[in-house]
Amino acid sequence: MLKPWIAYILIPLPVHLALTLMARSDQFADSPLQHFWVRVAIAATVTAIATTLFTRPTVTEDPT
Repeated sequence: MLKPWIAYILIPLPVHLALTLMARSDQFADSPLQHFWVRVAIAATVTAIATTLFTRPTVTEDPT
């Protein structure tokens, strides 16, 4: 599983970069994606969801 501190570094940067590249395209020319803080909020949301899904603790002992 992914360690949370690694996820908080590795996930938001590429997400924000991808959103920035999308914002520069003609398709998203007049969209809210043009605003820096919208891209930050989307990257933070994706990071929170991915971190929750991929850093779940694994059971190493039998609970009984």
